[in-house]
Amino acid sequence: MIRLSGTDAGFYYTDNPSQPSTPIFVVTFSKQGELAQQEPSDRLLTTEVLSERIGERLALLPAYTWKLHRIPLGLNHPVWVVDPKLAVEDHVLHLKLVSNDPYGELEGYVALLASRRIPTGGPLWSVTLVDGLPDLRQALVFCVHHSLGDAVAAVTSLRNILDDVVQPDSRPLGDAPETDAGSVVPGGFALAICGLRDQYRAWRKAPGVLRSVLRSAREAKVLRDEMAYRSPTIARRLDACVLNRSYGPQRAVSLSELDMEMVQKVRNLSGYSTTDVLNAAIAGGLRKYLESRGELPSRSLIAAIPVAVDPNDKAPRQWGNHVTQYLVRIATDSASAAERIERISYESKCARMHLEAQGMATGPELMEYAYPFVLLPALEIFRFKNRLRKNKAMADVIISNIPGPPENWSFDGYEVEGIHISGPPVDGIGVNVTLLTNAGRLALAIRTNPEALHEPRQLADDMRSALGELLELALGGELSSRP
Repeated sequence: MIRLSGTDAGFYYTDNPSQPSTPIFVVTFSKQGELAQQEPSDRLLTTEVLSERIGERLALLPAYTWKLHRIPLGLNHPVWVVDPKLAVEDHVLHLKLVSNDPYGELEGYVALLASRRIPTGGPLWSVTLVDGLPDLRQALVFCVHHSLGDAVAAVTSLRNILDDVVQPDSRPLGDAPETDAGSVVPGGFALAICGLRDQYRAWRKAPGVLRSVLRSAREAKVLRDEMAYRSPTIARRLDACVLNRSYGPQRAVSLSELDMEMVQKVRNLSGYSTTDVLNAAIAGGLRKYLESRGELPSRSLIAAIPVAVDPNDKAPRQWGNHVTQYLVRIATDSASAAERIERISYESKCARMHLEAQGMATGPELMEYAYPFVLLPALEIFRFKNRLRKNKAMADVIISNIPGPPENWSFDGYEVEGIHISGPPVDGIGVNVTLLTNAGRLALAIRTNPEALHEPRQLADDMRSALGELLELALGGELSSRP
């Protein structure tokens, strides 16, 4: 039995019919080498073989065996317990694409899944095996509830399933519970007592946590004053624009790529970081898209940037959300791409320094005290205001940049050719842009609420156009990073 962290529980509580909290991972693959010469019927992976493979690797996927158990009266966060009735085949689905635009149909299927909540009665995941892509390629579409893990956990899970280099007895996973012990669920009274006991232990640490938070806040204020910089804050809700007032469940999805070589050329010629180049391309694409529709606000758009807080030496992690975030202006109020990347670079450095001074773990530490009996009523009020369209989001877009595997994985004669991770837009934010590097490729996944932005494919094209503009400026010597 493992208690959800405050951050994990937060993703569980905020998941609701109008704001599904479902990260989706799309993996494309095909037979390689001599195996590619087999008869078509022999080259395709089947749901039976996939179920068997996942079942054989459950020792590497402990979180895929868990289900949630809530604590009576909301006295503490829920706990994970092993589901003794788990049947892997019940979580493995099949889809045959039939349209003339198979990748468009795949995007539509991902959008459909993204608009639905994952049932919470058992393990919070599913995978769909997709046939019908060109040249006998196939895809796996994983849906995993956000409370189960972040992108770092997702990459670990995918590798443990799809990489033959990883063997079931060769990969440590840190603090996984014993399966036999985890399957024993205490009664309601015992769970309530355990919840109160853990809450008491947490409150005993609260004075030290509070002192640390206040000390970090003072240090962050000194830093802000020295830099003469005012970062966007979560407490200051934004003026409304089309991107930050979208609370419906429908989703639209685009899965494509940015040219990694172009990104590297801009970085090498200009001296800006890869992250600066990518954020500038995203900002330029958003500006072009919104301006062409007469919806570009006069102020700069604000991006929420998730940041992993895992120690560098930590063992591979298959569950848990170890993230915080900072907010940054992405200079969409500037028509100049050169000025835009310069401002983004400066704002990002300042925001990151401010976050580090404030404490990377401050947000997650405070979330430990957001107990259900307090947080759930507050969320109901928030959702009621959503229905009345009274809320304004803390940001306009979420931008995630995830380091993926440096080499392609292979399993049972199949080679993984592409990985996309698509994160959910939340809290009224209308767009989530997720980038993932994998074997020299740069996957671009855009998930939107159609109320805010209904053509994510066009937005992806506009981002590629903005990247091309940056490259032209860099080749002409018009981009230069300042220290």
